[in-house]
Amino acid sequence: MSRAEMPAGRALVFMAGGLIVWACQFGLVYAINTHACSFGWGSARIGGAGLVQLLVGVVTAVALAALLVLFLASLSRGEGEARRDPAIRFVRGMAAAVAMFGALAVAWTAVPALVSMPCA
Repeated sequence: MSRAEMPAGRALVFMAGGLIVWACQFGLVYAINTHACSFGWGSARIGGAGLVQLLVGVVTAVALAALLVLFLASLSRGEGEARRDPAIRFVRGMAAAVAMFGALAVAWTAVPALVSMPCA
């Protein structure tokens, strides 16, 4: 992959992918808790687990899976010229670092929502 094959916009989105995934997860966790309180779902249970915690867990698992895909994609070596191109190596390294930071941010967002009771 040469510089011509990775336009600046694509590189920027690839590098910011971890933050984009975290922002989506954060927004969904906030929306789930808000709607749970608005519609009285805070005490709803499914199979012994709280509905809110279950939904937050699913959203978090999907976000972590997306971050893993981004991280693994950033580790791909490329072929030929891409291995030697410092710009491509920078983009991939930055994407890997931001994906790892995104995973930490996703966990930081999810843990309080999973362990606390909504609407309390």
